Amino acid sequence: MSIKHLVIFFTYCWLFFVLLLSYKFVIIKQNNKNMFKSEYEEVLRNRRNRRLKRLKTILTVILVAILVVAIFYSNKPIPVGLDSQSQEFITNDDDLNLIADLSYIDSAGQKMQEHKIFDTILDYIDKAEQYILLDYHLFNDGHNLGMTNSRLLAEELTNKLVEKKQSMPDIKIDFIYDPINTGYTNTFTTELGKLKRAGINLIPVNLNKLRDSNPFYSAAWRLALSWFGGGDKGFFNNPLGDTLPKVTFRGLAAFPNFKSDYRSVFLADNNSRLISIIGSFNPHGLSADNSNIAWLIKGSFGTAVYDSEAVVATMSGNGLSYLPDNLRKENTTEKNEYYRVKLLTEGEVQSVLDKAIKETTGVDVIYITSFYLSDRHVVSYLKSAAKKGVSIKILLDPNKDYFGYHKSGLPNTAVAKELVKKFGDQISVRWCNTTGEQYHANLFIIVYKNQETAKIISGSANLTAKNLHNYNLTSNIVIDSVSQSRLVQEAISYFDKLWSNQDGRQYTLDYSAFKQPWFLQTWGYRLAEWTGFCSY
Repeated sequence: MSIKHLVIFFTYCWLFFVLLLSYKFVIIKQNNKNMFKSEYEEVLRNRRNRRLKRLKTILTVILVAILVVAIFYSNKPIPVGLDSQSQEFITNDDDLNLIADLSYIDSAGQKMQEHKIFDTILDYIDKAEQYILLDYHLFNDGHNLGMTNSRLLAEELTNKLVEKKQSMPDIKIDFIYDPINTGYTNTFTTELGKLKRAGINLIPVNLNKLRDSNPFYSAAWRLALSWFGGGDKGFFNNPLGDTLPKVTFRGLAAFPNFKSDYRSVFLADNNSRLISIIGSFNPHGLSADNSNIAWLIKGSFGTAVYDSEAVVATMSGNGLSYLPDNLRKENTTEKNEYYRVKLLTEGEVQSVLDKAIKETTGVDVIYITSFYLSDRHVVSYLKSAAKKGVSIKILLDPNKDYFGYHKSGLPNTAVAKELVKKFGDQISVRWCNTTGEQYHANLFIIVYKNQETAKIISGSANLTAKNLHNYNLTSNIVIDSVSQSRLVQEAISYFDKLWSNQDGRQYTLDYSAFKQPWFLQTWGYRLAEWTGFCSY
């Protein structure tokens, strides 16, 4: 018998075997239906129950894993050195200044701008001789949804830094940036690529080291997606702008983690002294028209800024360039009208803020400007102050525009409604008159009238849980002074100018200018704030 016949024989045997099994299956099935129906159904039921039990076990293990990861990573210890309060620095009157960017409608109905922060930064880059440090949340000129950049801030800053490095090769330049600018991938934007080629030390922040503010989503993300590499070739449009490099699926999935390096820090040397600029400004094209506040501090305060940023660099697996010894040694100067200044980061901002509000009495006054006001702790303390008779004035962004996207007005409209409805006699709210841009300035002034003192808290931290509860990186300053000091009066004058629409300019609108949120929107904001499933 040939091999061919053997193959045919075994093929027919196999087919006969299959047919026999099929016949037996049909007979058994028929018998089960007619004679053993109850037993057959019992077998199927047991089989189904076993499958459901296995499925329940698998789902239970997955849910327990997500819950454990969510609890741990939303409460885990943060890196040592964050959530800090620096020593107190005695600062001369001429070494501390307020810088403001303003967009408004003039008396002729034209949109006008008075922007000084970025030009001040460029000026001190020109003057630097030994060291420059920058740390910003947004650093790109991407645009989308038909929006255009009135000024290409990222491109201007890039060119200025590259020129500086080329003209002074020995100068040390460190640039810390939020990986949101690269879509959480390994791809450099045009600006970052130029800085890297110029020899500037680039430090993307390792946000995974921070706590998770959106724990249930972030827990699933950590378990399922964080293990994959960042990649350098994406297929999805970058949410920050269609003109930015495309992002990978993993990068796109990282956006809802809602965690950020929200610092706005500039440090450089000038005439052997450190120059610090702390505020809310970002070198970001679509933010070019925003209103912001920054504080220029000269002197040894800059050492606290450097040490604070060194913690972020170390946390991110990198390091800052060495700060020359001569810049750490402050030249003693005669003290004139002085201020007591501290650097606050992360949760320490709320610690100082809460204590400051608690210490108010019925004759005191609180002035607030903020991009976001949503944190329930802050809202509660403001209510308590209002009950004591403290007069509170609040200027808020209406939360209707976000880089070309339309927003619902939350959380500010919901919080404003809550405060005005219950404490309208003590709490007044006005809206910044934005026309596409954002009012992005964060300023908190408390005037203690009995003590004739004042406290200013200002910087990058919005009044939100993410920025005050050790989730995001933030950097603020706190200034203590007598209430009649030049700087305090200047800050109050800035506030009053916007509140009263001085010189015929329309900076702000009445509280009634925007529709109050309805019931479900208000509770939707509270749920979002509680769960962390929101960008504020």
